[in-house]
Parts: sequence; structure tokens; C-alpha cells
Amino acid sequence: MLKELKRKIIHLIGLLIPICYYFFREDDKFIAVIILFALTAIYFSIELLRLTNKKAQKYFLTHFSSFLRTHEKQHITGTAYYLLSAFLSVLFFEKELAIACLSYLVL
Repeated sequence: MLKELKRKIIHLIGLLIPICYYFFREDDKFIAVIILFALTAIYFSIELLRLTNKKAQKYFLTHFSSFLRTHEKQHITGTAYYLLSAFLSVLFFEKELAIACLSYLVL
């Protein structure tokens, strides 16, 4: 039960992306896209390292295994998909729709 509670807290932290994006001006969409692209690229790089390097995998599992589901220990985590979705939503959709989509994904 504690493990699921930790995961739910992480999901709620995911609301920071649509909340922060809400406060961006329409003219600053490009900045939001660049920030999300950078976060997504960094996260996917970490995932690639974790999945291909035994030392990195051991470190990651030692410190973060309580947040992972069983299948995520050997595969890409849900966070990677969420960040990719956030990037693509902000890139292709109007602000209100992107915020609604990302908020729905978190819940």
C-alpha cells in the first residue's frame, strides 16, 4: 500500500507540467516546447543508460525501485511516455487542450 501511495504522489507531481504551462503566455509556447524537449531528451538518455548499463541499472534500482512497477524495472518507465506526451501535446495542440490532456494523463 505504501508503494502505491508513493506512486500516486509521483503522479500528482506530474501535474506540475500542465500547471506551469498554464502560466506561460501564448507567445512563450516555443519556450515551453524547448523546455519539454530538453526534459524528454534528458529523461530518455537516462532511461537508455539505465537499460544498457549494469552499474546504472543497479544504482537506479537501489534508489528508485520502490517507485517502479515490476515490468518497469526492465523496460521504459511510464514517466518517459508522459514526458513524450507532454512534449507532443504542447507542440501540436492549443494551450487549453494540451493542459486538459496532460491533466487527464496524470489522473
